[in-house]
Amino acid sequence: MEITKKEEEDILKEFEKLISSNIGDYLLLKDPKVETLVLHDEEEKVLSNWITFVLLTNPNFSLYFKFYYNHSILKKIITIVFKDNDKATDIHFMNDYMKELSNTLGGRLNELIRTTGIELIMSSPFIATGFDDIFLEKDKKPHGFKSTWKIEENQYSFLFSIELKSNDTEEIERLKGIKGYEEQDEIDFF
Repeated sequence: MEITKKEEEDILKEFEKLISSNIGDYLLLKDPKVETLVLHDEEEKVLSNWITFVLLTNPNFSLYFKFYYNHSILKKIITIVFKDNDKATDIHFMNDYMKELSNTLGGRLNELIRTTGIELIMSSPFIATGFDDIFLEKDKKPHGFKSTWKIEENQYSFLFSIELKSNDTEEIERLKGIKGYEEQDEIDFF
């Protein structure tokens, strides 16, 4: 049995709450606004200069978490967070910062999904240019859905997306059990 559009939206809302409630701590966003973007599959777009991504998977189920950013915006945040201009000009440091952010958020997503009884393993975070996203192989599992969000505050703007794919509609249906994510502890970072 397939899930309804409303059930899909409810699942995505829980993922959105998890990401948006955690991301502000890393990027020093006090009151970030989140909006869902409507992108069509046939439109291959480069959403940003850089992308980090984490894969959560088992033989029948995959979740792709992607975080899109550019160095010009990240440089401002790094300068404030670390009070160090050298770190803000070090591309390797900025990319490591974003990989660590993706790794932590991927771990939070994994924790949330495990509450439904779906066991997943998580990849290490990867980093690539935004152009590489166009050429990444598309997951051929027949069931699932995807959403992309924009998170912004003042001059800062980032994009993130979650794509769920499964061979089994029952695993997708189990995600209906995801409810009421709340940040339970502070995130330690660096």
